[in-house]
Amino acid sequence: MTAADLIKFIALADLALVLLGTGIRLGVFKKLHPALKFLVAYLLMVGLIEILAKLYVYGWLQGSNLYLLHFYTLAEFALLALMYLGIYGFKNQQNKALKLYFLVAFCTILLYTLFSLSNSDKSFELYSKLIVNGTMIALALTFFIQSLRNPNRYLQNFNALAYLNSGILLYFTGSFIIYLILNQMIRADLSETLYLWLINVILTFIFHLACITALWQKDSRQTKTSLYG
Repeated sequence: MTAADLIKFIALADLALVLLGTGIRLGVFKKLHPALKFLVAYLLMVGLIEILAKLYVYGWLQGSNLYLLHFYTLAEFALLALMYLGIYGFKNQQNKALKLYFLVAFCTILLYTLFSLSNSDKSFELYSKLIVNGTMIALALTFFIQSLRNPNRYLQNFNALAYLNSGILLYFTGSFIIYLILNQMIRADLSETLYLWLINVILTFIFHLACITALWQKDSRQTKTSLYG
């Protein structure tokens, strides 16, 4: 099996995992914690984008599917930012600066997306993904450091968030490094970047597995206990 074949196999397995794991969990969507409802929306968005991308790959749609990455990046940032706001507390007055940053970053990514859609595939760049990755790494690290202050509390009451935050920290750190390299290899042949995409698809599968696992934990439901603090 070649690296390209392995990428296709893992990508299909990842799509099946996302659709089945999230789809079955929709039965208790109303009972999930508000923050994790945004995670469900994110996973459904991932599934939709992946289906559209594969329609191009297998010839059902004509042209390049690279433009989908721009829409994916924008939606990814919005939904995961809202998820972390749900974890930290939407009404928490201390989060004003965080909300302002999210708004500025979202508008920056939106403007970049609109500008980039007019570019040709040969000049395709995705620097906005670096903004998303950097932000998620910072949020995941902040949550992890906070959990270290009272580890027993998080292990006993917030097992779902432990899986979720670990997956986010692993995936976005690896993805940040990969996209940083790829943005310097815009004109490189596919064969030169193939193994980077293989690492990326493996990290993606692990990340989505962590997300699905989080959704299936008992403490993913509504709770009167504060998730953060």
